[in-house]
This record gives sequence, C-alpha cells and structure tokens, in this order.
Amino acid sequence: SLAPTTPTTVTFAQLLTAASRPSRTFLFDRVDARLPRQVSEIDDDIPLSVSPFDTWRLGSALLTQHRSETGVDHLDQWHQAQRLAGDLPPQALADAALATVTREVDLVLNSVVGLRDLLRHTRSEHVDVALPCAHVPSGVVHLRDIVADIADHTLVRVEFKRPAPAIQLATALHLAALVVCEPSLPWQALVVTRGKSNQQPKPKPSWLIPTANAGRFDAALHFLNIALSIRLQALREPLPLFEHSSRSLYDTGTVEDEEFDRDLLDEATAFLWGHLSIDDILEPNGDGRAESLAHDLWGAFHAFVTPADEAAA
Repeated sequence: SLAPTTPTTVTFAQLLTAASRPSRTFLFDRVDARLPRQVSEIDDDIPLSVSPFDTWRLGSALLTQHRSETGVDHLDQWHQAQRLAGDLPPQALADAALATVTREVDLVLNSVVGLRDLLRHTRSEHVDVALPCAHVPSGVVHLRDIVADIADHTLVRVEFKRPAPAIQLATALHLAALVVCEPSLPWQALVVTRGKSNQQPKPKPSWLIPTANAGRFDAALHFLNIALSIRLQALREPLPLFEHSSRSLYDTGTVEDEEFDRDLLDEATAFLWGHLSIDDILEPNGDGRAESLAHDLWGAFHAFVTPADEAAA
C-alpha cells in the first residue's frame, strides 16, 4: 500500500465514490492514472436509435425542466431544441425517442402525489460537518458541500436512473449531514428513480427514515465517519468494496457472479479486480476485507436509516 494521505476537506462526491467504487478513488485521486480506452473509428453515420446514455441524458434534462418554475411552460421549445441539436435520429425516429423519454419521465413524476409541485419548490443548504480524524493535526476533516433539493424537512431525490445502491448511499450521505447540522429537525428523504427495467417500467418510490431513537445524531455521524474512513483507506490501496456485490454480501452473505460482472462494468474496478473471480475475493480464498468492508458500510447505513417503500411510508 501507499503512504497515508489525509485531506483536510472532503465532498459528498468523494465520499460516494469511495463507498461505491473505491477503485476510482485509488486510481484517479491517488495514483492519477488514466486508463487506456479502446480506439474506435469515428462514426459518420446518422444515428438511427438512441443509446442508453442519450436516453439518460434526455430524461435528466427533462427532469431539470420540470424542476424549474418556468420550465414546464416551455416543454414544446425544449422538445424542439432536442430535435435540432443533431444528437437524435431523424424525424419520426426522433419523435418516437422523445415520446418514450417523456412517457417514462411522466411515470416518475406521477409515482408520488404532488411530486411535480414539490420539485419546483426546493432549496439548497451549505453544510460544514467536522468529522473526527486522528491523522490530521486539527483532529478533524471537514465535509464541506451543498445539499440540494430540500423541501421543508424532506430531501427530495428524483433521478432518471435505474434503482442502484449508489443512489441510496448518496441520499443517505446528504441526509446524514443534514441531521448532524440540524439534529432537532425531523429530516427524511424521498427517493424516486426509473423502473427496474424496460420490462418493469413502473417506479417504486422509497423513503429513507433516520432512526427515531436518541442515538440518531451519533448514527448519522458514524455513517459519515465510516465513509470517510473508507475514502482514506482507498487513497492508500485497492479495496474489495463494490457497489452491487458488497450490498448483496451484507444482505445475503453471498454474491452472484452476475452482480460482480455488473460491478466490473466500471473501468477502474475492472482494471484492479477483473483478473479475479468473486470466489477469489471472498473467504475462504480472500483475506476477509470484502466481508469486513461490506459489514462496516452497510451496517452503518442501516443503523442510521430505515428504507421504506412509498406505501409503507
């Protein structure tokens, strides 16, 4: 492993990357590596379909329109601008692609009563959380960032993405910072994403409810401290912690090959871990770090919040 390095400040994005894809933290933040990409020929053809990336881009941009006070009054102009941008297939194919994205965004926005109005009336707050750290002279590392999409005491997270552990982690990190900064307020978070797949397009909104006992502040601070600890470890060495596999390992004690294959779609994870199978990483073949990291992260997550679906909430 490399010599320890301890920053004096940290951001939500840095904590999330370390908690879900720590291989990126090690390679990009510490080693400053740049991974080789496969060289492909320039495609001069007119696109005849919309890629998953472009679908995500369009859906996210359309959600941004709905977040604006005036954006919903200019949806026709937005659609026309997308047609003229040159990134979509021609004519009827572009209309079909935009109609599909619009329909799916409507599914997201209609999944919770009053969500459209809620999105247009949110605010942002600056947070500065002092996280105890024995490795710096001051004894603390400051989490300094902005928490957006706050409506009253509810963190409203609406993403044009499929459900994923990283979305839950990101929301919980922001929620924990709000609890630590203003512990007397009844904070909660609403998370709305796309459906699980094209075959299951209906969104399933969920809530993250902080623990109601007297230890809520301590649980929030502990979760943030665990995320910071993982980042500091990831700045020293590659960690066997993965977005999907580690969540499954905590929940069930096992990891399916398909889940590990999904984690290996990330180029940094594949670069550091792609030469191994999941059986090589887990005990008894592994050194126990994968199990320990999964337990630390997701144990702290569940000690802080209780996920609940919309019906239960």
